[in-house]
Amino acid sequence: MSEEEDQVQINEPLTGNDLLAKAREYSHLSEDELCNVCGYVDSSGTFLRKDFLKALLAARGRPSESEEKEKSLNNRGQDQVNETDKTSSLGLKNLPNTIDELSILVKQAFDLDGDIVIENEIEEGTRILISRTGAGGEDDYLVELESATYDEDGEYEEYESIENGGPSLESFKYLLERYISNGGTIESIKESIQ
Repeated sequence: MSEEEDQVQINEPLTGNDLLAKAREYSHLSEDELCNVCGYVDSSGTFLRKDFLKALLAARGRPSESEEKEKSLNNRGQDQVNETDKTSSLGLKNLPNTIDELSILVKQAFDLDGDIVIENEIEEGTRILISRTGAGGEDDYLVELESATYDEDGEYEEYESIENGGPSLESFKYLLERYISNGGTIESIKESIQ
């Protein structure tokens, strides 16, 4: 445990704006250290990563997976919302604009969803994308940044690996920076984690 982490350890888990402020302030820490400074550690010292990530989502105004399912069941039969309203209701404009802050949310999304892909067209017929191996909920997986060419039908033809990394917060920060430097956009990241 770092000296800085020791000094800011909290007994009760932070929520809401307090959690967001602390996560921003200590975004340079590893995910485990961030869990600790925000109070997401049980009495045996186990980091409560999923609780931490769910609380971050809630603080951002994004519903958890179970809340989404409940909302979906409650909204059956209602008219579909147009795309502009849909984007606003998902809180897209409320998401952070910095890689440090986005990397926390992207890591959470990748931890929970084995099929998530962040992608952006960088030129006609070529996309840059970030994907992962394994099923959602697995702790150990590979995150891949690659470029892909596709045909007129949108079918991918060829992939070229640019970088890869593990599921650490530092790895996500690095891969998101490389994604942006290779033509990806902040907007495409936000859209993928909604």
